Amino acid sequence: MKKIILILLIAGTILLTGCSNNNAQVKLLDSITHKEVQGTVIINGDKLQIQDGTVSLKKGTISISKDGYATKNVEITQSDCIVYLSPISYLKVNVVGHNGTSIENATAQMGDRKEITDKNGNCIISPSAKGNQTIEISKKFFESKKIPIDITQGKNEISTQLLTNTRTVQEYINSLIFPYDQKNFSFTISIGGTTDQQEINYQFMGKVVNYEVKEIWDKNIHYIFDNNEPFIINSVEEKVEDQEKIKALIYARDVIQRILDFKNEISNLNVLDISDNEILIKENKTFENRNIEEIILMQITNRKIYKIIISIASDDIENMNINVQIDIE
Repeated sequence: MKKIILILLIAGTILLTGCSNNNAQVKLLDSITHKEVQGTVIINGDKLQIQDGTVSLKKGTISISKDGYATKNVEITQSDCIVYLSPISYLKVNVVGHNGTSIENATAQMGDRKEITDKNGNCIISPSAKGNQTIEISKKFFESKKIPIDITQGKNEISTQLLTNTRTVQEYINSLIFPYDQKNFSFTISIGGTTDQQEINYQFMGKVVNYEVKEIWDKNIHYIFDNNEPFIINSVEEKVEDQEKIKALIYARDVIQRILDFKNEISNLNVLDISDNEILIKENKTFENRNIEEIILMQITNRKIYKIIISIASDDIENMNINVQIDIE
């Protein structure tokens, strides 16, 4: 009896293995986006529902149909394979801000299809239903747009510009905790880049007490400000005697304070992009009749600005490319 049972088990295993070898796991992907095809597909006349783009089929010649895609006949010989379905129509969308900057994480919706733009402001709705459609482009802090479009067979393209919603942007900015909304905090400023063919790599730290920059230091020297007068801290406090150095230190401290507290100036700057986590701003300045462009990125968590990155560049100053990063602790 034991031998009979063993033989039956072995035979069953062989039969099961033979059946599984005749099956294939087929992944269905959109040929344009390479995303998984989901929903109802018709395979050899039978309707199937798939959720992750994968369907188990018998090997051999199969016919695959799905709304929005061209029917595909394919020979399945492998146990695992990928089949690309070609959309009859699809739409490429490009979204930019008022100055041409790419808008990331904007939503493009047409009917029940919804896609999100990438870092280049692009997304693809595939497949897209042919005929007269309306696409809505939206993003928080921007004015939404509804655009009519006639979708034809094959590739369709649309590019549009979103304008910031001044009111919602200002309300959001007013709700943020800027560094100088905090009475006491520490900061680190890292400066890197090149200017006049000279490489810059410098870092210093500082401390704000009662809303004023009271200390700045690097690896070599430590200054403290008392009644607007700088002192060097060694084993004992040492007064700075050089008047030009005093002026330079006070000026440096004032610049730092302005950088940390520009809440009132931000409304006059050019907001390139904005989200709950970041604000990207552009500012054009002149220095000694030279044009300088500043890109300011503020990073936010829990409505608190914890990092400011300033990129400074100029076509009028040879090899000028400086990055200043301020970390708020």
